[in-house]
Amino acid sequence: MALGYATLGTIQVDYGLVETQIAEISVYNTIFGAVGCLIGGVLGDRFGIKNMLALFYFLTIVPTLVLATQISSVGLEAVSIQLLYGVIMAHGFIYGMAFAVHAAVFMGMTNPAVAATQFTAFMAMSNLAVSAANYWQGIVAGRVDYAMLFYVDSLLMLVPLMVIPFLRNRDEGAKSTLPEYAPQRVS
Repeated sequence: MALGYATLGTIQVDYGLVETQIAEISVYNTIFGAVGCLIGGVLGDRFGIKNMLALFYFLTIVPTLVLATQISSVGLEAVSIQLLYGVIMAHGFIYGMAFAVHAAVFMGMTNPAVAATQFTAFMAMSNLAVSAANYWQGIVAGRVDYAMLFYVDSLLMLVPLMVIPFLRNRDEGAKSTLPEYAPQRVS
C-alpha cells in the first residue's frame, strides 16, 4: 500500500523530482492502474476473484521489496530514475488488478436486501484502512527511512493474505427478508 498513496508523493519529492516529473509519473501510473483494473477483472472472472486477489496482493510485494532493497543498498538518491519509474508503474499496474477484484469480493459478500448500504460500509472501511496506513507510514518514514517502511509494508501484506481464505460469499440460494417490490397496475 505504501507505493499507492501518500508515501508515493513524498518519496518523489525526497528523491528530487520536479513538478513536471511528478505529474508525468502520476499520469503514467493512472494509465497503468486503469489497464490493471481491466486485466484484473478479466483474470478474476476467469480464475476466481479470491484466488486472483491473493495473487495480486502478493505481487504488490515484489516492486515494494525491489525498491526497499535498492534504497537499503545505495540510498534513495542513488536509485536510478528508470528503476523508480519502473517500480511505480509496476506497482500501479498490479495494484489496479487488485483494486478491481477486491471490489468484486465485496460485492459478492453483500446481502441483496441491503447491498448498497453494506457495500458502502465495506468501501468506507477500505478508506479507513488507507487513512490508517498513511498515518503509520508517515511515522515510519519520518523516524526511520523509506526502506524500512517498504519492508514493514510488505510484511503487513501477509495479514490480508491470511484473511482471504476465510471470506465467504453470500448464500446464493437464500431469499431476501424484505418483501419483493411488485409494481401495481393502474387501470
